[in-house]
Amino acid sequence: MHARPMTHPGFVRHHLRAILGAGALVILTTAYAAWWLYASGLLKSELSLLQERGPAVGITAQWSAIALTGFPFAVAADLEKPVYANDQIGFGWTGETLRVSFRPWSLSPVRFVAPGQQRWIVAQGENTITIDAHAKAAAASYASAPERVTLDTEETRGTVQWAETSLPFTVARAKLSGSAWIDKDKQQSLAKAVALIEADGLILQGLALPLGPKIDRLRLDAEIAPPGPQTPATVKLASAQFAADGVEIKGAGTLTLDAQGTPDGTLDLTVRGL
Repeated sequence: MHARPMTHPGFVRHHLRAILGAGALVILTTAYAAWWLYASGLLKSELSLLQERGPAVGITAQWSAIALTGFPFAVAADLEKPVYANDQIGFGWTGETLRVSFRPWSLSPVRFVAPGQQRWIVAQGENTITIDAHAKAAAASYASAPERVTLDTEETRGTVQWAETSLPFTVARAKLSGSAWIDKDKQQSLAKAVALIEADGLILQGLALPLGPKIDRLRLDAEIAPPGPQTPATVKLASAQFAADGVEIKGAGTLTLDAQGTPDGTLDLTVRGL
């Protein structure tokens, strides 16, 4: 048996294809790495601009350290001791760590992961709601056109403070998803929002609920309109579901909230299991 000489046409074609394939792979890998470096630099630049220019529009964004990571399947920035506040909508958040990431081939949606201790502050009329909580897992995502937000948490416990009320809580799992529309004509930061809220294993300690402090399942599908100069905030419940201790309550209706957050309206309810 004789080996083919190196000048044999078949031998040359075989090795030429191998060389071209390896070369193409090197070029693609280098191009992808260059794109990842560009995208990660863009993310860091955008975060820096938010930090520098945010105060001019009522936004505070701070962190003690930033590190770029995620290669090759994500472009991510890990922030230590992050702080975010938006005075226009009365919202504030602080946490232990925050990862901001997106796929290199798509800038939307942007994903946020922030486990550990957190503080949420929401201004509601003359009152402020403060939530101090610790989550085993907490992740959110944001997509534009239209603006859409999702939030998932697991094994979360903490305290809600509102005016003189302090309400400890635990929840096995909670999920929120919603879309928001901007009213540019009226120059409002929020025209309306549609939200789906789900919670399993919710325990509200110290709250005198008719069926006890534990809620097995809570589900709200609502459209929320913020207050205007002459109109109160409005919550339209397309559907509401509440289950606890073998009792299930379903309903729908419309509520308005005054400046103190006091609800007023009508709900049609169906109760089973009593």
